[in-house]
Amino acid sequence: MLFRSDRVRSSLETLLTGFSDNQWIWTSGGTEGLQAAIRASVTAGRAKVWFYSPVEHSGSLGWLGQVAHHPGLKAVPLPLDSHGRVDVEKFGETHARACRDGALASGDPFLVSFLWVNNETGVIQHRIPELLDQVRALGGYSLADGAQAWGKVKDAPLSLEKGDWMAASGHKLGAFSGTGVLAFSTRARKLLESCPAYAGSQQSGLRAGTENLVGAWSLGEACAAQAWADPRVDELRAELEERILAGIPGSRVQGQ
Repeated sequence: MLFRSDRVRSSLETLLTGFSDNQWIWTSGGTEGLQAAIRASVTAGRAKVWFYSPVEHSGSLGWLGQVAHHPGLKAVPLPLDSHGRVDVEKFGETHARACRDGALASGDPFLVSFLWVNNETGVIQHRIPELLDQVRALGGYSLADGAQAWGKVKDAPLSLEKGDWMAASGHKLGAFSGTGVLAFSTRARKLLESCPAYAGSQQSGLRAGTENLVGAWSLGEACAAQAWADPRVDELRAELEERILAGIPGSRVQGQ
């Protein structure tokens, strides 16, 4: 099979729970997937506020320039903890403040986007299930940037039964540049059907244009060759941290 879509699907199943074969499309990479998800949530999902992490990749933050073109939409930064992760405990307060400020009414749709694994520091967003539960309970959509998680995170804490979007780039997994995937929940798929990445008949009408066959093939091969990180790397990193902390007074691990 030229596309090797079966291999890609199997790999995504190791990253996401509640995932099925009709819940993803090929993209040109993470940026396209992220911005397609934001646009669909705002346009078809009628999100009134976009809560974003200030440390996200420019693939998401680049969309801040589009906020002015969507009357009634407000972009609100999420609070972070000392490791640069979204502060899950403070999210409820941030949502309540947006309601008090008049940006949202109770039950209004909104979007929350976050980095699953920080592309600069490697820090992993913690308490993802709890964050997704809060977002869904308050009537929002969630978007995870999974570019650095795919092929590295093994415990699959992100569920498409609770979350809505996950975008990733193929070259982060070892495939050619210019290919990636956008995975989505059942309700997010309906948004994409109403507001496709590009209008046309390809990929069930969710993204038009001839697929990048060579890129898709390379991503399938990368997924087939996917090997989890050697556990010795974890051991060496832990040893390095321990020696630094023990040998240099006042040192601490930032972004453990």
